[in-house]
Amino acid sequence: RCWLSIRGHPVRRSSAMSRLPDYHRILKPFIAGSEDSVVLPGSKEFLGGGCAGDVFRCRLRHPLGEEAILKTPKACMILGWKNGRNGAQNQRWVRRESRSSPGFFELYNQSFPSRVLTMRPATPSAKARLDLCHPQPDSPRQLWRLDDQGHLVAKLRANICVAVSSQGEPEQGAKLIVEQVRPGEACDPLQAWAWREVAGGAAVLASRFDEYVMDANGDDAEMRELCLLARWVSEPGLVQLRHAILGDPNISGPAIILKRLGKQLGGGTARGHDLANAEYVLRDIAEGHAALRSPAQAAQQMLHVAGFLRRMHLDGYVHNDLHSGNILRSTDSEGAHFCVIDLGLAREAGAFLRDLGPGCGAAWNITRDWRAFALHFISLLDGKARCIWRLVGTGSGHPRVRTEWAVPRFASVVARTADGSLTQKWNVNEATGEITSRSTGKALSLGGEDGRARSGAGAVWLLREGYIEDAATGQRLEMSSVEDGEVCAQRPRGGQGQRWFYDELTGEIVHPASAKVLDVGGASRLPKDVRALLKGQPDGVRPMFQQVLEALFKARVDPNEVCTLLGLLANMAAPMPIPGPRLAPRVAPRQPLAPSWGRSHAPWRGVNLGGWLLLEPGPSAGLFGNFPRNDELKAASEWELMGILRQQQALDALEEHRRTHITKEDFVQIKSLGLNAVRIPFGYWIVLGPLPNTPYHGPAMNFLDQAVDWAEEVGLEVVLDLHGCPGGESAEAPCGRLCRRKSDWNWKEWRLTDSLRTLEAVASRYRHRRCVTGIGVCNQPSREVPLARLCRFYDRAISVVRAAGMPADRVAVLLPAFQREAREVATAFTACSGGRHQNYCFDMHYYHCFNGLPGLSLGQHLQRVKKHADDIRQLPICVGEWSLAMSKRTANSRYLPLKESRALFARAQRKAYDDAS
Repeated sequence: RCWLSIRGHPVRRSSAMSRLPDYHRILKPFIAGSEDSVVLPGSKEFLGGGCAGDVFRCRLRHPLGEEAILKTPKACMILGWKNGRNGAQNQRWVRRESRSSPGFFELYNQSFPSRVLTMRPATPSAKARLDLCHPQPDSPRQLWRLDDQGHLVAKLRANICVAVSSQGEPEQGAKLIVEQVRPGEACDPLQAWAWREVAGGAAVLASRFDEYVMDANGDDAEMRELCLLARWVSEPGLVQLRHAILGDPNISGPAIILKRLGKQLGGGTARGHDLANAEYVLRDIAEGHAALRSPAQAAQQMLHVAGFLRRMHLDGYVHNDLHSGNILRSTDSEGAHFCVIDLGLAREAGAFLRDLGPGCGAAWNITRDWRAFALHFISLLDGKARCIWRLVGTGSGHPRVRTEWAVPRFASVVARTADGSLTQKWNVNEATGEITSRSTGKALSLGGEDGRARSGAGAVWLLREGYIEDAATGQRLEMSSVEDGEVCAQRPRGGQGQRWFYDELTGEIVHPASAKVLDVGGASRLPKDVRALLKGQPDGVRPMFQQVLEALFKARVDPNEVCTLLGLLANMAAPMPIPGPRLAPRVAPRQPLAPSWGRSHAPWRGVNLGGWLLLEPGPSAGLFGNFPRNDELKAASEWELMGILRQQQALDALEEHRRTHITKEDFVQIKSLGLNAVRIPFGYWIVLGPLPNTPYHGPAMNFLDQAVDWAEEVGLEVVLDLHGCPGGESAEAPCGRLCRRKSDWNWKEWRLTDSLRTLEAVASRYRHRRCVTGIGVCNQPSREVPLARLCRFYDRAISVVRAAGMPADRVAVLLPAFQREAREVATAFTACSGGRHQNYCFDMHYYHCFNGLPGLSLGQHLQRVKKHADDIRQLPICVGEWSLAMSKRTANSRYLPLKESRALFARAQRKAYDDAS
């Protein structure tokens, strides 16, 4: 075992916890040595107790008077059935002899190795009891001895011993108490103990009853919960940790002080009298004191919870106890978002596989958390309090009866409409014949007598002529039911039902006949009471609401997909005083912009002014052609061209190009064609001037100023696009420099701080210009840039733009999602930013002539356009660049002439992009 020592509290490092940051660092800001150092005297008020300890309301010294919740753990000593030959870890004890008091010893429990068995004396409000506390030198409450009759006696009082609290024959779980030694020649069996050595230098304290031993009920849950609270302290969907009290001799184990929250969502574990007197949100709804939520309002209030669950699941943990009492409003406001509490039962995903058997691994455990989430989300819509233990199950328990809510042990692979979720991504290794899910890491196989496709131990597949064939049986993958999306293996018989296409760019295995893709998440089956909620929903909300429900009720849930869809649904809510996160508002198809978008004008419809303030060989062909390289070939990028111009002392040609390439007449013509916007790409050197050891020429803000003046004069909107960042956001020509060798550029060369400085300068300069309604933070960042790092840059970039004076109600910020799935970037950015930004959109560049796409047929190109249309309808997207370019082989269809093929391709793209914001 590996142990991390924190102020005397060892924490066992599990495989998932080994990925945590340094505990000393993350816990240091919260650690307090005693309760008195952080809690105001006289402010502590007992609220209740449970199996994990006692809960108090209190007020803090800093911030002065802030209300908080104090959780103090208590160890419960019970009589437990001896587990195996050596007993369970919490049944094994280690004794350390006292040097100052011969014959007495301290008792350490192996599950709580930093605490010793302690007798807490009686007080006016409580009886004497046993506990586990931090060791105090020579404390008579922590020194024990076994007398000749078997009494375990504390030094504090010689006539007090440990006994079993039982009437007659004791049972498993009987509590251990401290009481007076009963007189008599023979020791009372309820007070008799024997020290029995076991492996590893430890022992068990055995009673006189069959195989029963002293058991410290519980485990290291308090310390684990504290570490997880500190790890995820920045998550708005988790109750905020205020202090961790370690080392206080009056408290058994680490005490946790948390921010005080509002009402519980439901009654939770309360029963009888406690439930009758409890106040919670669903009770307010039932009694008419609060209104039912619409789907969008419920999504708003639960979005933080979903974001926290996603973070938890991606880090390899599950909550395992997400009942309604563990979901609380963040404040007393009716519209406040909800938060999660109580990580005492949090475990690594898949921890119950050994206990519950095959099929109950990590994906099953994660899905069960989302079923619990779905249960509470639905309860806000219909006001019904559903029993999580009966419908979903928690901890290591299955639901008591088979229900529609329960998570199936096994999930068959199905064909579903493409939505960009990770469960629809696959890796195909044609050399080995293995098809592996990127979501689960498992391989595509055939399971059971029904021949259905499943994810598990892999089969060997042959991919040829549009078929996926099992090498062992010769059967081919086939969609047996288009409506249900069932996929199975059948004997070869040709036809469209057995044809598949692997899209290397997206990682999807596409069924061309139905336009569906293989999904390892399994079928989505809504319970009857959930299906009923779809009826009566407004037409504008129902499709997105249905997508959310189907994502929540997949056989295996994708947390990224749920969070993205839930954010989009939340964005449709009527205005409420809810300080929750929001995805960038988007435009309803062919409808005026929604008020939440913050812009009253129409979506951008315009052109790019490329090759002007950042030179590229295509749009700047004349300048590149006039100054070839020594080998008579054109320069590949502005970097190369500037080297030539400087060598030939021809910078005047560059100045002439900047004066004449785009003029006011171009702006007038653009306006006359009925367009309303221009996108102006520029390099950072136009704003800051070139960095040292770079050949660029600048600054040249006068040209950008002139463009904004012209746009304002003729009535066009302007999207300012930082097209080339300091250091380069990729190794390609569009950012200013083409690196011919991959080794010439690394993503870490992208100077993010200087990029933010450029954006700040531009935003500050044009913050008062009403025609500037968009700003792009970079252009086509390389896929080598880690997505998490890219999203952090986007988060900071929006903050910089807003702080520089470009408000969210007027200027949209464009975030490129180049060569990545829009949904993937949207989900990652929402998780990174906490949903605090408004009026941003994802800048998509839809080219069909790169990355292996020229080899597609015209039909496959049109299929990709249809998929882009689906993304545009669901996400806030601006199509910043697109073209009609295809390979001649594709365009020269044997069925259509070249001109008609291009016209068909153009119409399909125009129709798809009409919904872009």
